[in-house]
Amino acid sequence: MARRWLIIPELFPNSVVFFHYRNDKRAPGRSWRFRDYSSGQEDLYKPDRWPYPYTHAEILEMGVVLPDKAEAIPVDRDYWPSETRKLNRKYAHLLGG
Repeated sequence: MARRWLIIPELFPNSVVFFHYRNDKRAPGRSWRFRDYSSGQEDLYKPDRWPYPYTHAEILEMGVVLPDKAEAIPVDRDYWPSETRKLNRKYAHLLGG
């Protein structure tokens, strides 16, 4: 499993998003999740609820992978909205809004 912070202007123009994926042999390229915490809440996106048929490799190619480490912290913690706000300030020059 890989964890990344991404900027993907075409999909999320106003915020950095948390992206994690794994190489699942049952669904090659389709085992991934976006978690957008920009609203202060978690907005979860995954392949079966996503209008675009992208694989995780295609998503990584279209985005800017940030050097900041995406920690292995449970997603129900306050850390995620706080870290999203921090990264949005840090990378505001790359965001559309």
